[in-house]
Amino acid sequence: MCRFKGAECEAQLQRILTCYESSPQCGLPIGSLTSQYFANYYLDALDRLLADLPAVRAHIRYMDDAIWWCDSHEAAQITLQTLRHWLQQERGLQVKPNVQIQPSKQGVTYCGFRILQGAIRLSRRRKRRYQQRRQYWEQLYLNGMIDTNQLQLAHAAVHAIVAGTDSLAWRQENLRRHPPLAV
Repeated sequence: MCRFKGAECEAQLQRILTCYESSPQCGLPIGSLTSQYFANYYLDALDRLLADLPAVRAHIRYMDDAIWWCDSHEAAQITLQTLRHWLQQERGLQVKPNVQIQPSKQGVTYCGFRILQGAIRLSRRRKRRYQQRRQYWEQLYLNGMIDTNQLQLAHAAVHAIVAGTDSLAWRQENLRRHPPLAV
């Protein structure tokens, strides 16, 4: 932790790192405010490794989920073996067994989105989340727990779940099946 200075800061980091274990000496609480920072700090060198590999055309990583593109299945396999070795040797980490190597034309589900060539769609999980959040806020309004201004702000937040995706047709069908409140 060479980037952090001072005994108080280091003691606080030590408390955060030791407050939870999924197994002995392993794990951070998922969703903690520090987990994204620690993942970025710990795996920054992995990003640089991927960027430096000639076979890797592009890559994306969020926390511990990474995808990358290569020109061939063989190049992707070699890259995967390189990453497995690096992660084990340099970070003591194992790659999850559910790795998939497939053509880009099949698309990939990543961080709640279905990424296809030329389109970003919503995953089933994100569609379900959108509907659940709409219903949640509308029920609060019906129960008198929030006013119309709060409902409008909530709907804007719910709509952010689908922002940046090719989801207009799905949203129109969703609104037809589950009409919004008339307020």
